[in-house]
Amino acid sequence: VMLLASDLGCPCVIVALPGVPGATDELRARAQREALSALAACGDRIGTRVALDTGAAAAEGVRDYLDTFDTDTLNVNFDPANAIRAGSD
Repeated sequence: VMLLASDLGCPCVIVALPGVPGATDELRARAQREALSALAACGDRIGTRVALDTGAAAAEGVRDYLDTFDTDTLNVNFDPANAIRAGSD
């Protein structure tokens, strides 16, 4: 999908982030980190950014999680409706 987006001139691909994995779910956390790292590496290589649709995840938690990656390719697709639904003003 990212290669197709790049071929079409799309600078960004939106991907759902099903939440920030907790410390107790190591298997999910490892799988999610590997997947996001692979997407980021591909994006770095072809110049396409990845915007994560965070749903109702807390903004601070998502920010802290993304800060653990060594890339500028992973970003957030901010949807105010999701923030309101999650209880933020």
